[in-house]
This record gives sequence, C-alpha cells and structure tokens, in this order.
Amino acid sequence: MPLDVGIENLKQIQQSLAKSRIASFDTLLKISSLFVVSVAFVTGSLDSDNYFGLTIFIVGCTYQIIRMIFYFFGVLKWNKKLQKIPQIENSNTLPLVSIIVPCFNEEKVIQQSVRSLLELEYSNYEILIVDDGSTDKTLDILKAMQLPLKIKIIAQENSGKALALNNGILKSQGEYILCVDADSVLHPKSLLAGIKHFLHDSTTDAVAGTVRASNKHQFITCYQDLEYCLGDLQKSCLSNFAKVNIIPGPVGLFKKSSVLASGGYELVNKTFAEDTELTLRLISQNGRVVFEPNMISYTEVPADWLSLLRQRYRWTRGIYQALRKNLKILISQKNYSFSAYLFLEKVWTPVMEFTILSYFVGHFVAFANIDLFFVYTSAVFFAEAVLVALSTHLARRNFLFNLNVLLLSRFSISIVISTWKYLALLEEWSEVNMTWDKLNRKGLSSLNTSPIQNAKSEIVC
Repeated sequence: MPLDVGIENLKQIQQSLAKSRIASFDTLLKISSLFVVSVAFVTGSLDSDNYFGLTIFIVGCTYQIIRMIFYFFGVLKWNKKLQKIPQIENSNTLPLVSIIVPCFNEEKVIQQSVRSLLELEYSNYEILIVDDGSTDKTLDILKAMQLPLKIKIIAQENSGKALALNNGILKSQGEYILCVDADSVLHPKSLLAGIKHFLHDSTTDAVAGTVRASNKHQFITCYQDLEYCLGDLQKSCLSNFAKVNIIPGPVGLFKKSSVLASGGYELVNKTFAEDTELTLRLISQNGRVVFEPNMISYTEVPADWLSLLRQRYRWTRGIYQALRKNLKILISQKNYSFSAYLFLEKVWTPVMEFTILSYFVGHFVAFANIDLFFVYTSAVFFAEAVLVALSTHLARRNFLFNLNVLLLSRFSISIVISTWKYLALLEEWSEVNMTWDKLNRKGLSSLNTSPIQNAKSEIVC
C-alpha cells in the first residue's frame, strides 16, 4: 500500500471516531472551578478559627488516603500476577518487532540511543528511524554510523511526531511495534520483558514500559525520577483492569494490528500528548493495555525550572485534550468506573489541590497563620511516604534518599507544580493558543556513567 494511501486510511478511521467525541464542556469547567477557587480564598480570609479549614483538611486527607490504599493494594495484586507470567528466553522463534524512532534535531542524543537499540537482547527486530525534517546534524550522524541492514532511515518533511510515528508503522514489517523517543536509551532486556505479555495473553493490545531519569544529578531531576517511580504504581494498579491510561512516549510496545485498527497516532485533531490520546483510544475500543516494570527506558529530563514548567504545561493540556476527545466513547462502552477515575485524576485532583491551596493562601493573607497548612501538607507527605516505600522496594532504589526528595518537594516544588497544572487547565478551557515546546537536550554523553551500565544490576526480567 502506498504511504499516502495508508495515511489517508488512518485519517478516515480517526474522523469516524471523532463523530462520537464529547462536545466541549470547557466553559462549565472553567466557570465552576474559578467560582470554587474564589470561594475558597475568600472563606480562608474570613475563617479566623479554621472551622472551614478543618473540613478541607478532612476531605483532602481522606481523598489522599483512599488513593494511597487503592494504589497500594492494586500494586501488590499486579505484582502477584506478574510472577505468574512465564519468562522467555532469547531465540530465533520470537516474533518480529519493529522499533520506530521518530526524531527531530536530536544530534546530541541520537547516537547513544541507536547504540542502545543495537544492544537489545532480542533476536528478531528491525529499527526504523524517521527523521522529521531535522535542521541540525542528526541525519549526518546517522549516515556516518555505518548502521547494519536491519536499521532503515526514513526522511520526511517536518510534519510532527505523530505523522513520523505513523509513517514508521506503515512501513514496518513486524507483528509488534515498539515506539521509542530518540532521546531515550533502552535497557537490553526491555523487549524480552515486554513481549512476554503478548505471548502469554494474545488479547493484550499494548504494554506500557517504565521511564527513569538518566540525568539524576540535582534535586529537580531526582524529583522527576521519583515522580516516574510513583507513576509506575498507578500503572501497576490499572494493569489489574488492563486499562493503563498512559503508554509513555519513551517506551511503548503495541500489537501493530490494534494500532492500525484504531487509526494510529492522531492526525486529524492533534493533541500535545499523542501517546495518551492513542492509549485512551485503544481502551475506548476495548483494547487491553498492561504495564511491564522491566521494560525500561532512560530519558533526559528537564534540568531547570523553566523547562520543567513548560513540559508540565504541555503535558497537562495534552492529557486533558486526550481525555476530552475520548470520554464520550469510553462512557458509551460502559467504562463508567474508568471514566470517573480519569476525570478525578486528571481534572478534579488538580482543581481540588489548587482550591485547598487557595484557602490556605487566603487564610495566611488575613491572619498570617500557616499552622493548618503545615499539618495538612505533613499528612499528605506521610500518605505518600507509604507509596514511596513500596515503589522504592519494588524498583530496588534507596528509600531514605527518595524520602528526603519527597519531603523537600512536598513543601516546595509540588506546590508550584499543582498551581501550574491548574493554570494550564484554565488556559486549555479558555482555548489559549499553544505550540509544541521541545526540550533543549544536553546529551547523555554529559553523564559520568552510562545509564545502561547502571541498569544492568537492577533488572530481573
């Protein structure tokens, strides 16, 4: 099939699904959230005895404890299931996997990324590197590497990551597709860890991997690595229902037929979180998505505040865009509990956190008192500490170090991020224009040690 015909077919599938998408209720969300936040601020400035503050304290703590219990027992249940899935050995009988690597101006990282793919302990795979019109030396570096025949380089005009991924998928030969970001480095056993889910259960449509920060050399990057670690608990919990809601861009393994049937990555109504949008579209078509903790990708995370805030701004708006596009069809498929969970996590939680913060700010402005805020934040910290203990145990990380990161972040960066998420939602509801923001890479070569060398002692496939 010609490439342009394949792309048009994907667009037609996406357009047919778009007819079922929910009408925007952004205005209602914007007005109601602003009203609640304003009431919280005014109430805080008038509530001298903290009567209303105690109510907020009880509601907020109860919600956090319920989340903690849900994730805690969900993770334990999924890990028991993982132990029952038989491990596989590398052999020539394994199915062909096509690795798709979209890239745009990745001259600082593309070489080490490709080398990590060539070190994969998997006998049957091909690599398709799709250059999205890079203006730097990315293509020159690739051509100078004397790559083996199983690596194909596809050049296209600058059209975006989604089209680059779709082009790679349409030109691939494999039964399964592994999508990898060009700034990421995979652990050698990642493919073996991921493919076993398809061989164990043929109804599996996709496997989400885990992401770790490759540049953990300062507080802001250690904080993000801890976030990824805690995010794995969420993915583990949702795996019990085969409804992992985000397949991360740095490492996601798909059944090719399922991706094509769902229309591929979004081209018609583009989002700023194409990986989340595809994941929710798969689930809305009764797709089964699970999590594999040993399918590991190391990626360079933002190392300064401005880059981190820009990234979280894009993620927050993109995830909401994906949710808005797929919520109606999820509900029509009677995924009521999952739809409610998504709305609570992606919309209600950021609004609730900012509302609670607004009350405490109002109370501090009027009475110069932060006692209840300190108690509330401490209570949330202790609830999250339980999850940190579980996540660091499962990932074999230093508990005390990550606990200190959690403590420092809970009273600093977490407050900023919560505020930023709400403001991002507010701008999305107000239809403020935004553009794709690319992280300025420093390159994995700047690290003292290779992330692959550090990982080989951690993984048990």
